Amino acid sequence: MKSIIFLSAIILTHHLAVFSQQVKTVYVQPAQNVRVVPVKKVRVVTDSLGKSTIPDSAFVTKEFRFKKSSGTIVINSSNVSIEGYEGNEVIFTLKVLSEDVDEKAVGLVKLSSSGTIDNTGIGLNVLEKNDQLEVKQVGKPNESTVVIRLPKKMRIVYVYNKSDWSADELKIKNIENEIEISKMYGDVQLENITGPLTVKTIYGSVDA
Repeated sequence: MKSIIFLSAIILTHHLAVFSQQVKTVYVQPAQNVRVVPVKKVRVVTDSLGKSTIPDSAFVTKEFRFKKSSGTIVINSSNVSIEGYEGNEVIFTLKVLSEDVDEKAVGLVKLSSSGTIDNTGIGLNVLEKNDQLEVKQVGKPNESTVVIRLPKKMRIVYVYNKSDWSADELKIKNIENEIEISKMYGDVQLENITGPLTVKTIYGSVDA
């Protein structure tokens, strides 16, 4: 039987301070297992009603893969979406506008003030310790959502309790193992979850 535990709290404060890590860029070896699909310059498309849209061809797709089919993944990053699938890799995908890609920054990676290095090429540090895969945000959050596809039987621990009011909604779907969530800002949306859940939110709602 699926067991679900929802813990929520509302804290009223008069003053909130938002802190961000200082980030600097250093020359290091390019991240491994990173694939970048280049595209042409952005061209805005206008339909017959005068509405402007950006076509999919205007985006660059960055991808990082890590071989892992079981165990626990611990995620400490905002602006991510998690999807379970039948496979044996954890796949990180980020789409950004091609005009936002600085060709001069090729081969450069972020280094946070705590010494954490972006070893994925998409603003994340991924490190395996024993049977646990740790995913940490490096510096400021990505403006676009990082899609994380992982084997559906992996256990998920998501912790992001920073004062980041701009954090997007957390979406998790198609997972058959235990999920633990603790976040401060942003809603939580769960779909097709068959394992036990523990969800703690402060400034957000839970839809399951």
